[in-house]
Amino acid sequence: MAKIWKVGIIAFIAIIILWGSGVIPKGIAQIAAQQYVSNLYKGLTYDSLDYSKEKGQYEVTFKKDSAGYTFYLEDGLFPTKVTYDPFQGTI
Repeated sequence: MAKIWKVGIIAFIAIIILWGSGVIPKGIAQIAAQQYVSNLYKGLTYDSLDYSKEKGQYEVTFKKDSAGYTFYLEDGLFPTKVTYDPFQGTI
């Protein structure tokens, strides 16, 4: 029983560290952007994801025929809301 508690505590601490360092939110932003784009647009492929400190948002770039389209997602611990769509403007 004590071993289960130790494993649980270690896992909890690892999740807190990964979340706080931005690893998990970055993954969430990538998945959210890919779902948003795949539901609305065809032919766009994922290219990159960066965090813009100046804008305080995640910038996710997709490509189609060598043209890049950047979508912005809100900052935070759970970045799932697309705030800018290059085809529709600010959302």
